[in-house]
Amino acid sequence: SSRKYQALAQEVVIDTHTDDEGVPKESGVEKSANPVNKRKPPIQVDFTKLGTLGNGLKGWLYLEALDISYPLMQSTDNDYYLHRTVNGDYDFAGSIFMDAENNPDFTDSNTIIYGHNMADGSMFGTLKNYSLNAANQSSPYIWILTEKQDYCYEIFSAQTANTSSECYTLFSETDQSFISFLERMRRNSGIETGSFTFTEKDKILTLSTCNGDGTDTNRYVVQALRRE
Repeated sequence: SSRKYQALAQEVVIDTHTDDEGVPKESGVEKSANPVNKRKPPIQVDFTKLGTLGNGLKGWLYLEALDISYPLMQSTDNDYYLHRTVNGDYDFAGSIFMDAENNPDFTDSNTIIYGHNMADGSMFGTLKNYSLNAANQSSPYIWILTEKQDYCYEIFSAQTANTSSECYTLFSETDQSFISFLERMRRNSGIETGSFTFTEKDKILTLSTCNGDGTDTNRYVVQALRRE
């Protein structure tokens, strides 16, 4: 499974970390005449080649610090891609997928994404490395690339949570309670992510995987705030 996903990434992903001469660029940032640096994704994805994946494909997920790079899928339930590849074939490692109740265009206040904690480090097997703090210091950015638009998110929380945690709350409407939720998530973080100012209009990602501690209910969760 890991080899298949690596082969797919090699076919459709272009690394833009370096310029034409192979010199590394500043991570996630492209210099311009504008005094404010505009964030640019460190990779590009050829979605034309991904067209064979069908309607289940919603984008491409990339975590800069951990080099987690996978197609992002979604089905009508949260079981289909749990043990199926992007092509629908059975595989224990499954796919990286969005919660079935999320809007596929990333307009929800909280978009939840799941992936297995694989022992070989594939899928979300290295997500727990954010608990070491050094990973987030290397790059706090998570990217979702789509055919129409690219989205950049900045990590504000990484924590161990229960499956019944409020981390997984889907908000139909947002008000001050949503801001309070975001502030609690930041306070619960097991790593230092700096200061954040939240608003009712904010949109976040919640990445979730098994904690790997032998329990059925504990999860490791990373949350990131969209940066326009």
